[in-house]
Amino acid sequence: MHPVIDGLLILREEHRLDPEAIESVRLEVAPLNMKVAGNPEPKGGTEAKFSIYFGAAIAIIRGNARNSVFADEMVFDPLVSRLMKRITVEANASLSEMEARVTVALKDGTHLFKHVVAPKGNPENPLTFAELEEKFRDLAEEKLGAKRSNGIIDMITRLDKLDDMAPLARLCIVRKKTKKV
Repeated sequence: MHPVIDGLLILREEHRLDPEAIESVRLEVAPLNMKVAGNPEPKGGTEAKFSIYFGAAIAIIRGNARNSVFADEMVFDPLVSRLMKRITVEANASLSEMEARVTVALKDGTHLFKHVVAPKGNPENPLTFAELEEKFRDLAEEKLGAKRSNGIIDMITRLDKLDDMAPLARLCIVRKKTKKV
């Protein structure tokens, strides 16, 4: 899904895409991508993680595809549902799993195109430290909290100066919440 999401994020930023102005979205991906993430009608947040259709719609609507947006309430959002119905996905054997061709047709007749060869985070297109930090926070704060997540980031930025990794390891431990009686 990453190349599709990246292509749509780029087009969204370059052209200030309005979801309601979109006539259709055509996606071309490698056949394996269709097998893994070809679910056109996810039933909840977990299934949405395996839906190119949802990932594409959420990228256009929200301008990101962070882990936190793959939630039940987003899957059932009427705007997301309407946009997903205008998305078609085709398997193209000439594309690698890291590639996607994205075409957005607007209601005014404009056609926008993006070919993504390497998605953000791929060795050919690495994330910046700020992007890594944002992704880490999105994934970690729910389990670790903001304070511990900040502590981990702080220690990572000083990793070469740390004499002992034990404090960092302790911050990374997810503690079970106990039930109050």
